Formats: sequence, C-alpha cells, structure tokens
Amino acid sequence: MAHIVRQVGKPKEFTLPNGKKIVAKDKIWIPEYRRFVPCSPYDNHTIYETGYTSPGSPPYLCTCGSVAVIVGYDAYKQDASAQGLMFVCLFHAQNGRHTNTSN
Repeated sequence: MAHIVRQVGKPKEFTLPNGKKIVAKDKIWIPEYRRFVPCSPYDNHTIYETGYTSPGSPPYLCTCGSVAVIVGYDAYKQDASAQGLMFVCLFHAQNGRHTNTSN
C-alpha cells in the first residue's frame, strides 16, 4: 500500500495526493444504521467518506490508504460508543499499525 498522508500529531485537516481536503470527524452518519458511528481516535490519521458510488469502490478509507470498516466490540460500549460500533482502519486493526508504519 502507498503512503498517503505524512503528518505528525493530531491534525484537523488532511490533503490527499489528488489535492482533495479531508476534515477530521469524530463520527460519520451511516444511513443504513440511522445513526452516527464514531471513528477511532488515531493520533495522526482519520477515517473519511470517499464519495465513491461505483460497485466495488470503498465508501470509507483511512488517510493511511487502507480501507476503513465498522466493527462491533463490547469494550467500545464503555469506551467511545454506546452502541458498541466504531470505524477503524482495517490495516491497523489487522497489523497494529497504519500502512505508513505509524501507530
């Protein structure tokens, strides 16, 4: 996977290689669930909506370049999400780091 964003700290805005600006959000509205789903609070990355509508295109990505997914976990109910759901970077969830090797 390619390195998409290289910033340190907790930025509020990201610029993708195509020049598109991404503003960090704490949560994203999911129409199918009829609720907001919180985003995992990474230090130097964020989850965003891609706006892709074609089949097979990921609707959510992490700024590291990985697909973002919604996961359910009981511990989130006590931590950050009353419904136990949270958006996470799939690569980070599987490998413990983002595609650019940051935590």
